[in-house]
Amino acid sequence: MKSAACLCLCGLFIWAAEPANVVFEQAVRALAAGDYAAAERGFQSVIRGQPRHVGAIGNLGVIYSRTNRADKAIAAYRRALQLSPDDEALLLNLGLVYFKLEFHRRALPLFARVVAIDPQHKQARQLLAVCRLYSGQLAPAIRDLETLRAANPRDEQ
Repeated sequence: MKSAACLCLCGLFIWAAEPANVVFEQAVRALAAGDYAAAERGFQSVIRGQPRHVGAIGNLGVIYSRTNRADKAIAAYRRALQLSPDDEALLLNLGLVYFKLEFHRRALPLFARVVAIDPQHKQARQLLAVCRLYSGQLAPAIRDLETLRAANPRDEQ
């Protein structure tokens, strides 16, 4: 009798648990609304059930970055990039954390990878040029800036 009651109780908990995709979507909405605490709890819950959920891991990086926890953001983005090494958003976000910390030499190869994946990625190309300037790589920085200018000519009057 005790085992039947235990099975029923366990079944109730399994039924009551929300699917990871529902929790993920709730966390995404919380993040968009600026409720970082709720979003963080949601993404961590998803990761407990699905440790390789790149979206949840990457979004934790966003939360950590926005709440000035750079070390945690870097760790989250690196973990997500191990699972999805060519994800442009993850590369860009990790590069932005390094850029914000003024670690331009660490940010540079990340922005370069984004540009290699998508040569039309304007933000990554701009950040790459700035990192090259700060790293003393003037000739490549000038080439990057000229490429941007050629791609986006302004009306000169």
